[in-house]
Amino acid sequence: MSSNCPIFPDDLHREISKIRNRIKKYDLQQRRLISLFRHKEIPEDCIFDEMNQLKTERLADTERLTQLEAMKQRQRDFENAEIRLEVFEELVHKNLDRFIVNDKKAILNALEVKVSVADGQVEVQGVIPANLLTIERTSA
Repeated sequence: MSSNCPIFPDDLHREISKIRNRIKKYDLQQRRLISLFRHKEIPEDCIFDEMNQLKTERLADTERLTQLEAMKQRQRDFENAEIRLEVFEELVHKNLDRFIVNDKKAILNALEVKVSVADGQVEVQGVIPANLLTIERTSA
């Protein structure tokens, strides 16, 4: 599976589990190879080739696991931010008519809203700072 392709949460969970299981099996495979070598059932050069192959595969799987776990964390962070954004939007929408002009300007500044006009095109960009994502509802 390519590291650039989008991955759905269930697929991500399955791939993480599959890689974790493979990583656990590398120790068993190494012990088996060492046992075969001790009993002179496998030549020395073969054991080194096999051990190097296992080491390479384990390293690749460990790197992939790290990428997938980071992706899973980003998905969780995004879902949490999305929920908080909805709460923030609802709170602002609910109280918008109570805000004075300076309050509205402060909200736009906090959201880092930037408006640019070029060639008759209007572009609006905005970011919600992390400290605003933790706003909780309070009763007024």
